[in-house]
Amino acid sequence: QLSELLYDSVKIRMRSDVPYGAFLSGGLDSSCIVSTMSDISTYPVKTFTIGFSEKAFDERKSARLIADRFHTEHSEEIIDRSSLEESIQKILFHFDEPFADPAAIPTSFLAKSASNHVKMVLTGDGGDEVFAGYSTYQSEFFARNYLKVTPGLVKNSLPRLVGLISKLTSGTTRYKLNRIERVLDSFNLPFNERLITKLVKIPPSKVKQMMNRNSYPINDFISSTLGNCTLDDPFYRLNYYNLKVSLPDQMLVKVDKMSMANSLETRAPLLDYRIVELMYQVDKALKMPTYKDKGVKHMLKKIMVNKLPPEILNRKKQGFEVPLREWFKEKEFENVLNTSYSSTAFRPSMIKDIIEENKAGQIDHGTLLWRLLLLNRWLNNSS
Repeated sequence: QLSELLYDSVKIRMRSDVPYGAFLSGGLDSSCIVSTMSDISTYPVKTFTIGFSEKAFDERKSARLIADRFHTEHSEEIIDRSSLEESIQKILFHFDEPFADPAAIPTSFLAKSASNHVKMVLTGDGGDEVFAGYSTYQSEFFARNYLKVTPGLVKNSLPRLVGLISKLTSGTTRYKLNRIERVLDSFNLPFNERLITKLVKIPPSKVKQMMNRNSYPINDFISSTLGNCTLDDPFYRLNYYNLKVSLPDQMLVKVDKMSMANSLETRAPLLDYRIVELMYQVDKALKMPTYKDKGVKHMLKKIMVNKLPPEILNRKKQGFEVPLREWFKEKEFENVLNTSYSSTAFRPSMIKDIIEENKAGQIDHGTLLWRLLLLNRWLNNSS
């Protein structure tokens, strides 16, 4: 049933009187769309990819694998840190607010690249929300089992032990241990606070230390939103939040604003109401039978197993990430970052510590620094 719905959804969204193509990241969602488009179209599908000079963030190799397999008419662009200032100006202008998602940067350049060739593209948007593809679902799956079997004393002391060990290391090892420490620490928090940690990228306690105010409205917002969810299981509550908040207020806004800024229409077959309704009835045991990578988007992988190569089906989710941690470590951004805590809303000493932790490679604060920088620039522009 899912396979038939996907085919029909893509076919409907390929109806167009203008040239069209597809965004292709090389991830499961966009590969799934391109594969289905190729089954339907009598002409090579036009595909568009954005890459980075930083190898760990560059998905062009996976995108080429799909482009070659389905004989698409493939185009690529690459962006680097010199694009950051242009991106800030464009985002502030088109969003009219300090939009927090740094994926707006590559989305903007991808839309610009595609608009030189077509007027409409199909995207894989919605796959993570509908099929439970985010790493947060894996961590919630793991957290449930961890909290069940781990004694209280171990739960409380293990994060501190990992933190102490991390101080004896350096470089990548220290960064990974710090990340493990934060994840283990978050398991001891109530679900709402775990969700805040994932959204803001730092624990709620540190956010409070960072701000020159006593109130923390995001707590109230999340409690109010989840108050409408009748399910108690954290997996379903997370899925509810993603579908009700993250998807419409972040993901779709990002793609719509950046594509329309380049006179490009986007369509998302995975958000066909029939697919969403079907998947909302599916038990979590089918959506994610294991917290390991092979369990992510289990049902989508199952219907694509004979169409997509194993390299794509078994590939660890990367997301549309930007190498902000690496960019912000460069000397050329020191002055830019030093202006990010001029707002009276934040404690300068805490922001300075965050900048230094990122520079030293202790913790990846790239996304947090991006948000602070964009907020400060927006406040200055508004005043």
